[in-house]
Amino acid sequence: MRLRSRSLLVAVAVALVVPLGACSSSGSGKATATATTAKPPATVAPAAGPVDCAAVQAVLGTMAVNWQVIVQLQKEPDVKQWTVRTQSINGLKGFAGELDALQAQLGRDAAVVEALTYMRGAGAIALNGLGGDVNAPKDLATYLGTDMQAAMTRAAPIAQALATAGC
Repeated sequence: MRLRSRSLLVAVAVALVVPLGACSSSGSGKATATATTAKPPATVAPAAGPVDCAAVQAVLGTMAVNWQVIVQLQKEPDVKQWTVRTQSINGLKGFAGELDALQAQLGRDAAVVEALTYMRGAGAIALNGLGGDVNAPKDLATYLGTDMQAAMTRAAPIAQALATAGC
């Protein structure tokens, strides 16, 4: 059973950091500004003791899918289409909670906190777009930068922390 759990986590970690060549475009991938509509990051205290790998597994897969969708939303200029693109994942409604759960388990690592904060900001912009904010596509593109691969690899510290924790 432990081997199966480890295989699942490795697969999700690979999904977080494998280059998305088909989605990538040239550019720095660095955010040049943050959207004014993004909510401030949640403050989640990390749990004491060892990482609860089962708690991480419970949210990691859906968080990875949600992150991929958010990164790809910047290519869709019509926020009305965002609802269609996120329908199968419940409109990203659980994304912030997934990030909070990961921060509770992996938040001792400053690089993980930085990655989750970055992801939380993009998620807030995406939720604004789902709420009808017509500026959200531009805000998201500015926040994430033009290189989708670079945005995806911002999640790499999560995979590294999982490996360090032995999950």
